[in-house]
Amino acid sequence: MGSSYSFCLPSGVILNFENPEGFYPVNPYQSELLALVAVQQAYVLSAEKEAPLSTFHAIEWCAGNGPAAVALAKIGVGHVQATDVSQIALKNTKKNAKKNKASINTSIESIEDSGSKTEKFDLIAVNPPCRQSNHIPTSTAKTIKQAMDGGNGGLYYFKKAIEKSTTCLVDGGRLVIVLTSTMDVLEAVNILQAHYQNSWFAAPTTPILAPCPYLSPEDDKGKALLASAREENPRILVYPQGDLLNRLTWIIVAHKGKEAPEHLAARSLKERLPLCPYGFPDQPRDQKFVEPAARLAQTLGFGTA
Repeated sequence: MGSSYSFCLPSGVILNFENPEGFYPVNPYQSELLALVAVQQAYVLSAEKEAPLSTFHAIEWCAGNGPAAVALAKIGVGHVQATDVSQIALKNTKKNAKKNKASINTSIESIEDSGSKTEKFDLIAVNPPCRQSNHIPTSTAKTIKQAMDGGNGGLYYFKKAIEKSTTCLVDGGRLVIVLTSTMDVLEAVNILQAHYQNSWFAAPTTPILAPCPYLSPEDDKGKALLASAREENPRILVYPQGDLLNRLTWIIVAHKGKEAPEHLAARSLKERLPLCPYGFPDQPRDQKFVEPAARLAQTLGFGTA
């Protein structure tokens, strides 16, 4: 049996997605957040450029089952593409587009190969493989490992997407990309700063606190990551809670332009990358969260989380 999930667009339209059996178990939290932030940014671009959504070009890299591509097509973005290196993923993306009556184009492509030299996009959305290679169990199936292995620091595809987006976006365009606290967060910030300076921020509804891999005595899933947390790794933010391992997920929005917009450039790094999960102000924070959050805050130069 496969799995399914759904979420609601601002218009009230509900999108439904299916995931086939044996395919990478898509994280519904990240998928919904990525899609909704991409939609929000499309509306912002439409207002900024005083242009209808039908004139925009958008693409979702590492599409998986196509949440952002389907959502953007559904709100009326005129030209929407979805790419992935997995034929199974794209077959699933097509199936979900048809299920939701959304028109998108698909192609088998890596991030590096995506787009021609002359092709430009108004908006790029991507949820890249983000697990650190040494945190993936050796028993993981090849197809699933391909979808989750982000290399050293979990940042190989994150970095490729950042680099490629600077040449594929039109001036004023947006990159919408997932960043998780299982990745090397300090290096992720360095990559963003190197290519977008101060023209990036975490979407206001993020970060969210959500389960990462399941932990059990019967297998080694997540144990390397858990060991890393117990070693007080200051570049990641994870903590165990029962059988689950919790982490933060941010949706980063990067603004393509020659100079950082004044309202973004004025923000401190702490303002652009909050460590307090969205919705936490009225909830007690577990001490298991506070300690790794404090370590990461110090590493990023925040002082306190």
